[in-house]
Amino acid sequence: MTGESFREFIHLSYHQIEIRPHDEAGPPYPETFPNGLIAAGPDGAIIVTGLGMGRVEVTVQLADEVPNLAWKGPGFYRLRVHATGRDSYVDGTGLNLEERYAIISWPADPAPDLIHKATDAYGAGVRGRAPQAETTWPTRKNPSGS
Repeated sequence: MTGESFREFIHLSYHQIEIRPHDEAGPPYPETFPNGLIAAGPDGAIIVTGLGMGRVEVTVQLADEVPNLAWKGPGFYRLRVHATGRDSYVDGTGLNLEERYAIISWPADPAPDLIHKATDAYGAGVRGRAPQAETTWPTRKNPSGS
């Protein structure tokens, strides 16, 4: 997949990276992360991190047909998230050079999660957490209704 690619060290807190429009509130924090890595909903997505608070490297690649999600406009998007190093500094704070994320995004209709590989201990713990309440994410396009 080729397209625009961005790499930044981003600040995170509360074990989460939010994916959302910069001028809108993000999604509510879900009760569970069934796949151990990401929960997506109608208002964005949350990636759960090993690091409690600090900075991690994130690379985002947008598919050729989507130069920027904000420019592409309303609609559904799929995300592929790769994580490495989540076990290196669990619950830590500060800069973690070992924990990194790569995110690939493209426009597509909603579909069930597909887990390609799940080998980190932190993710296994997240997947194993019992839900405190049934979590459902209603599907809608975006606030503009398109």
